Amino acid sequence: LFASSSVIGVLSCYARKEDAFDDDAARILLTLSSEAALALEKASLYRTTLEDKMKIEAIINGLTDGIMVLDSEGRLVLANPFISRLLHLEEEDRGRELEEILRRNEGRVGFGETSYRWAMEEVFARGNPVKGEMTLQCEPPIYFQVLWLPLIDPDGRAGGAIVLLHDVTDFIELDRMKSDFISIVSHELKTPLTSIKGFVRLLA
Repeated sequence: LFASSSVIGVLSCYARKEDAFDDDAARILLTLSSEAALALEKASLYRTTLEDKMKIEAIINGLTDGIMVLDSEGRLVLANPFISRLLHLEEEDRGRELEEILRRNEGRVGFGETSYRWAMEEVFARGNPVKGEMTLQCEPPIYFQVLWLPLIDPDGRAGGAIVLLHDVTDFIELDRMKSDFISIVSHELKTPLTSIKGFVRLLA
């Protein structure tokens, strides 16, 4: 049994009488062996694909970042559990436009300088990746860095997109704490420095 120029198995046939296999039988067996080899190869490829699919799904479902896959019309194809929980996605949301889903969450989802429509235009019309921001208004608010990546088909067109959402709330909070600290320190230093400046002027 040949597949991709290598032997992947053997088809063995046995008969009780001598000279049971003539040239016609050999041709039939060759045809059978070709079909059997093709079936085995397809089964092996299917098993490998299925295993790879399960591994990818396990990775996606285990991510602590959000990931969504859109088709060429901007409809939701896949969303991992992380973002599904945050946006309250249901099974029936698969196949709906992401814009419609975001409208349903209006007031909760806010984009920064990079608007949703502009990002979609860049990704689908021009095939460019886009970086942006998204805020989920809950208590406390959650801040995301958003990366829009086009899925380029063999014709060079964007046949879909991947939306990655990385939680940067901790970094935003650290930056706010740093700003507050600098503000407090500068204010606390200003009072004694004013007194020192006054005494220096008096001595001068």
